[in-house]
Amino acid sequence: LGRTNYDVDHATTIADFDAVASPAVHSLYYLESRLPDGDGLELVSRLRRAGTTLPIMVVSSRTDTTERIRGLDAGADDYLCKPFSVNELLARTRALLRRPPLAASAQIKAGKLTFDFETGAFAIDGKPILLSPGERRLLSVLMRRLGRIVSRESLVISLQGAYSEATPNALDQQISRLRKTIVPNTMGVQLLTVRGSGYVLQECGVMGNA
Repeated sequence: LGRTNYDVDHATTIADFDAVASPAVHSLYYLESRLPDGDGLELVSRLRRAGTTLPIMVVSSRTDTTERIRGLDAGADDYLCKPFSVNELLARTRALLRRPPLAASAQIKAGKLTFDFETGAFAIDGKPILLSPGERRLLSVLMRRLGRIVSRESLVISLQGAYSEATPNALDQQISRLRKTIVPNTMGVQLLTVRGSGYVLQECGVMGNA
């Protein structure tokens, strides 16, 4: 997905999912039916009861008809059985994303920096700023995870949407260029390194561990 120009947040447990899931920044949820700390289909039901309207695709090794019916009745929009073709996953993803967006806002704001995640445009005080493809990919991921640490591995994957061969060295170069673009006293945001973990974009004045 990351190599096909999608921004992806990855959670391995229900607890992790609850920490990162946000209808304001996501367009689609993929959920495993079996998770280390609970039943993925029960999570689907909980999301629907809470009013979540985002498309949900269940991905599961449980292929029997009863389980598929259970998933769809729980509120999933699609149920994809393993093993599956990557091309089929992408086609089903495109089909779900063709639905009209229901989010109330399509923008994230941090300091004076605004990111429109439907158009991919960035602006400072309403004035558009020009970024290279790599800078745009990195900043979009960091804005979607504003205030949260993003691992180097995740950022390298995100760069693969802008460059065919993204490497850790390429990431370092793009981060360096992005830091020159992000001027804290002008934009009100800062890009910090969290040693051993990755990077975090946060508003100036917010305390962090970087």
